Amino acid sequence: MEEDNINQKNITDKWLDNIYEILMRLEGYERLAKEGCNSIIEYLQSIAQNPNIDLATIQKKNYDMFITEFEVLLNNIQHLVDKTIFLKMQIKLYRLIKTEKEVGGFLEKRFDMLQHTEWSVLKPEFYSALRQISELRGIAVSSLWKMLSPNAKENLEGLPR
Repeated sequence: MEEDNINQKNITDKWLDNIYEILMRLEGYERLAKEGCNSIIEYLQSIAQNPNIDLATIQKKNYDMFITEFEVLLNNIQHLVDKTIFLKMQIKLYRLIKTEKEVGGFLEKRFDMLQHTEWSVLKPEFYSALRQISELRGIAVSSLWKMLSPNAKENLEGLPR
């Protein structure tokens, strides 16, 4: 009987660790979607390795990774958070995906015919989407805070707002 409880606790701990790791990846993808790199040096190194990649493409790829990872998170927390909050996150995510489709994607190609160069720029809707993914991640963290940090109330004087 005690062994079953230990096994259940181990599975629960692993599940919560997985959710925590997803939240950490989401934070990284959000940061990289906003900035495109962790530092100027990292950006210059990536340009040196592949001059055909521009900052807008890097930012958009990290945004895409955020969306994919958030879908995974939603599947993992569906039965762990309040149904209203879950639906709110699901609707916000759906609206983001829908907006991108409606504007024909967030990247726009630009060309310089004289120098025979091509690059990408981000559409204004992308910057609105960045604010929304930040809000989405905040909702997820707030709704999972008690579960991921059972002593949060004592340690941090309440939940994050």
